[in-house]
Amino acid sequence: LDVFYKDPSNNKIKWHGSVNDSTSVVLAVNYENTKGTGDQGNVRLLKEFQWNKTGLLGLKLDVNADSTSDMLNGVDDLRMRWGLSSGRVASLGNSSDTEEGTELLWGSGQTAIGTKDEDHRTYYGIVIKEPKGQSSSDRVKLMIPNDQVFANIVIKGKDATVSSGGTGYAPQQITPKTMLDTEVSDPTMYNLIVVGGPCANSLAESLFGVSCADWPYQDGEALVKMVDNGNKVAMLVAGTSAADTRRAAKAVASETHRAKFSGSEVVVKGTTDSDITVETA
Repeated sequence: LDVFYKDPSNNKIKWHGSVNDSTSVVLAVNYENTKGTGDQGNVRLLKEFQWNKTGLLGLKLDVNADSTSDMLNGVDDLRMRWGLSSGRVASLGNSSDTEEGTELLWGSGQTAIGTKDEDHRTYYGIVIKEPKGQSSSDRVKLMIPNDQVFANIVIKGKDATVSSGGTGYAPQQITPKTMLDTEVSDPTMYNLIVVGGPCANSLAESLFGVSCADWPYQDGEALVKMVDNGNKVAMLVAGTSAADTRRAAKAVASETHRAKFSGSEVVVKGTTDSDITVETA
């Protein structure tokens, strides 16, 4: 099997070499800080096996970080299974023009990704372009970075500053204060969580525009709503009954239910603590 590549300096197709029964390393990628040789390197293409001229050719993209701790289980390899016919590559996988899950296997668990229809990024940062679409055309398209990719994640407090030289933190101590609605003389002084509907809490009507007489929700329903409160914000957690309000508060406190919140207001429904649902208001 002959291996060709496109030279980006002149956009010409060039012959790299041949793969035969004795070949182990097909190629090594040398791209700035992503370096490889015949014996070692960050990214190399290896021949794993060849089952005669009408069987399968197994190739492995051997990927190594500068430190094994940078990758889960130290493995980030991509395995490819190519079908052969009369000594020529005839297909990716067993059948041509057809995507198959096991024709592309990634990672230590050899996860089948041949039928995935979105780009995948490996631990090293290699992008496997749309495996399903590429597989149906019997090709594998990779975007290999010039160095291992790392994420820079910063979690900061309200007054924290972040600069290229490091991170400085000035976390703010937050002490919740519990008050009755009658004790709040100026709501705009606070970021508020208003608990209870307009029939029980006057702030529900003055801040959120809902009234006791026109409350539109039924038993088993509650409203969670966010509004601007001067330079601060206010949240309403209010149900038709006390039990409905309690369920809405549980939804606000639950990461699972909170992930379903959308927009500035949602309706929380349920009759028990185990059948809570969240819907857009």
